[in-house]
Amino acid sequence: MHHARLWGLIALLTASPVWAGGGPVAQAAVSASTRAALPQARQRLQQHRADVEKLQQAVARQESDRKQASERLQRQDEAINELHKQLQALHAEPTTGHH
Repeated sequence: MHHARLWGLIALLTASPVWAGGGPVAQAAVSASTRAALPQARQRLQQHRADVEKLQQAVARQESDRKQASERLQRQDEAINELHKQLQALHAEPTTGHH
């Protein structure tokens, strides 16, 4: 919703010299409304940039957490494989001392 308004404002800003050429009164009205809307558009743009930065930081944190979890699982898998080998070696040893 906010993006549509922002793009509408940008379209208005870029197209206003073309269609507002009808006279100085039309240009003054467009310029006044554009000047009035510009601070709000800048504020929304700044807020969107801040939101994007927060989302990028959240994604980076999640990616770091995912990598750490993956490494931890890899170490656990290696430990399990080593224990499994040790268990197989114990079962393969001949039992001594039993009559």
